[in-house]
Amino acid sequence: MPDLRSDQWERVKATLDAALALPVDDRAAYVDDTCADDVLVRDEVRSLLDAHNRASLDCPFTRSLGDDGGSPSPVDAQRGRRLGPYRLLEPLGEGGMGTVHLAERADGLYRRKVAVKIMRHGLRAEDERRFEAERRILARLDHPRIARMIDAGTTPEHQPYLVMDYAAGRPLLEACDERRLSVRERLEVFLAICDAVQYAHRHLVVHRDLKPSNIVLSDDGDVCLLDFGIAKLLEGDPDGAQPLTRTGMRTLTLEYASPEQLLGEPITAGADIYALGLLLYELLCGHRPFGFTSLSLGEVEDRICRRDPPPPSRRVGEVETVEHADVSLSAIQPRGVSAARSTTPARLTQALKGDLDVIVMKALRKEPEQRYHSADQLAEDVQHHLRGVPVHARPATLSYLLSRYVRRHRVILASALLVTAALAGGLAATLHQAREARSRFEQVRSLSNTLLFDLHDEIRDMRGTVRMRQLLVSHAIEQLDDLRRDAADDPSLLAEVAEAYQRIGEIQGDPSYTNLGDLNGARHQYEHALKLWERLVRLRPDDPDARRALGLILGRLALLSSWGSDLEGAMAHSARGLEVLESLVDPLRPDPDLTYHMAKLWSERAWILIWSDGIEEGNDILARQEPVLRGLARDHPEQLDFQLTYWDHCNYAADGYRYLGKLDEARTVLMAGRTHLNTLLMRLPDHPRVLTSLRACLIDVGEMFETPDPAFARGIYREGTEIARRLVAADPEDQLAVRDLGRILGALGQIEHRLGDGERALSLLAEALDIKERQQVADPKNRSLQQDLSVVHWRLRQVHVERGEFDTALKHGLSCAELIEAMAATGDAGEIELAHLAQARGHVGQIHRAMADRAETDGERRRHLEQALDWYERGLAIFDDQKARGVFLGDWEVFDGAFRREKDEVSARLAGHAMRR
Repeated sequence: MPDLRSDQWERVKATLDAALALPVDDRAAYVDDTCADDVLVRDEVRSLLDAHNRASLDCPFTRSLGDDGGSPSPVDAQRGRRLGPYRLLEPLGEGGMGTVHLAERADGLYRRKVAVKIMRHGLRAEDERRFEAERRILARLDHPRIARMIDAGTTPEHQPYLVMDYAAGRPLLEACDERRLSVRERLEVFLAICDAVQYAHRHLVVHRDLKPSNIVLSDDGDVCLLDFGIAKLLEGDPDGAQPLTRTGMRTLTLEYASPEQLLGEPITAGADIYALGLLLYELLCGHRPFGFTSLSLGEVEDRICRRDPPPPSRRVGEVETVEHADVSLSAIQPRGVSAARSTTPARLTQALKGDLDVIVMKALRKEPEQRYHSADQLAEDVQHHLRGVPVHARPATLSYLLSRYVRRHRVILASALLVTAALAGGLAATLHQAREARSRFEQVRSLSNTLLFDLHDEIRDMRGTVRMRQLLVSHAIEQLDDLRRDAADDPSLLAEVAEAYQRIGEIQGDPSYTNLGDLNGARHQYEHALKLWERLVRLRPDDPDARRALGLILGRLALLSSWGSDLEGAMAHSARGLEVLESLVDPLRPDPDLTYHMAKLWSERAWILIWSDGIEEGNDILARQEPVLRGLARDHPEQLDFQLTYWDHCNYAADGYRYLGKLDEARTVLMAGRTHLNTLLMRLPDHPRVLTSLRACLIDVGEMFETPDPAFARGIYREGTEIARRLVAADPEDQLAVRDLGRILGALGQIEHRLGDGERALSLLAEALDIKERQQVADPKNRSLQQDLSVVHWRLRQVHVERGEFDTALKHGLSCAELIEAMAATGDAGEIELAHLAQARGHVGQIHRAMADRAETDGERRRHLEQALDWYERGLAIFDDQKARGVFLGDWEVFDGAFRREKDEVSARLAGHAMRR
């Protein structure tokens, strides 16, 4: 064996793996060309290739991967051989780890064709581990579109084998071309593939070698995924956890490898998303994104990792010469590609332009985090394209949204245009003036409803559309407001305008939805809607739909009022809303939707009570509503509102437990809520409302674990920060997302400081402070934003105190106290808010007390002690008042006791100063 340097051995391994991926007849020339500058490396690779070829000829079961030339395989001699209860019938294929045979049951128990995969002799230990991993992975997958493992065993020659479902059919691309499937039909096949891939990902399995030859299309048009031989378990599998490196590249197919696979980076589900993009590219346009003929390994890597391919629509018109495994050449031509898709080159190009180009190119992004986050999300965009609705991958411009609407409603809009043209051509002159006016009225009304209820609702849960939704609804409401004045007592029109006000209220500042951060603006719109629903109920007192809508808008106003400064108004709206809904209850005809809305309003009323002065009553209400909301979520999994309201209930219950000092119960219910949301996220992995709820949940979970387990809390906060940044990046106008990003950055900053990373802590807290100050300036009357800003100052005070930076700590402590005092000055502060004010005042007292210890002169020392005493007394006065009224919470006893001891110590020091004087 030659004495090679370590870098030469690395080159030997890389060159050998690349050569083994080529046809046998091309390997020698490739090695000579690649290693012309290093004879020792060249000779070593040649020697290893010779040894590999001899081992392959000696083994009756195998031929090396990519070896499609030479004499017929000796595996044909295995026909009729019996392995356990199975008889081998004929070879189906050969690969790097073994051979696959068609087989049947030979013991007469039942007649069934199966596929038997036999591991070859002489494999490396790494390949043996991979074969065993494939067995474990297949054992955990049970999906109609994934070839299942039926049995496993060992041959008399001690070769492991797997028995799997036999997937009858043709390789995917060949079958699609032979059947001349259209673009739409190919997309429907692709959706079935995404379904199988998402199932594997949901079970924490990444395929890592998705390619057309590993997918079979059956005669009835269904697909089956094969060959999980290099799949990876995302957790609980030490073998699967290792990324494929350059020296392991022979186990995958270069043409279908992702950039991170070539670079040896950690492999996630993103690698399969990239492979699905490659697959969709070839399904649509008949070409692979890149041509690799006559390229070196370095050039192949450069194309995959650093160059963007042309979009599929551009490739349709190209003529490409491709080289096959048997060294034969063929040409891919536009006419043949389009004919295989039952169309023409021009029409195929047009069909791929726009949505499909964008979808494919997003799946093929070099950075995994920039691709679709799941196979479900990719499939959803394909489904949106098929239905003619906007896709997530494209910016939601008004022109694009309208073009999608026109595409879906060509017939209706064509008719409308004909009517408009007729009217413009003089028809109006022949009609009565009143009839003309009515016609214009209905046209404007129809257009407004199209914008408000059709187009708006289709983009409501799309990321990045808050500003676009506001634009649509604003235009619609201007028109409908004019119509309301023209038809003051038209019930259907009143309902439409009321719903319009509700929608713009949601967009402006309702914290239950993505919004623009204008809480008072939202309340203003809801109050408009309330007046209209009240008017409609007066017109139709027996209309149950109008009364239900009235009850619901009262509930929305109650929640918004609680987020602001009007707790008394929140309680009044809540009581009235429940009264209206209860009048609709019919014990003989249960209505799940009505039951849900009543339980939701009761749960929200309980939360308002908790934040005012009724914690015990609020907890009792929550206990009664918990089984109702849990049962609704369980029995109606398709109802997203039911699922998210159950999480809200968990959140409210945690607050109730927390302020009674029952912290273990609060943690338990929050963790249950987190489990509920994670389960929901598996079904809707990129839904903004689900992600928003999970982000809020992680903030609450982190807060509850900060003291008992700060390391766990930090992990929770980091997870939440990632989600928050993702949502803000998707829609910077969504002020709910921005608000929660600021909250979680502040919490993470405090934990990072506690765990020793002070500089990172201050950086995170500074970012949080900037976010909160900008939001508070934009909406200065928003009580919840004032609370958020006070918490950031609270955290910064604590960090700077622990760093001994008391001047800066005092600035943040005073800002925190001033913000809470301003909220309490409204006159309707709850007991919890007053207790927070007492605590903030006590903390300012602590800072002055510490500054007195560092004072250089007696005068300065006395001034700080006097300030400390004043702040302690002001804080303790609140606690004393709460004790006198019987509303003092046990949760605050620790602070009360500490502040009293410190106040007494400061008083004694001041007395000593006076005596010395």
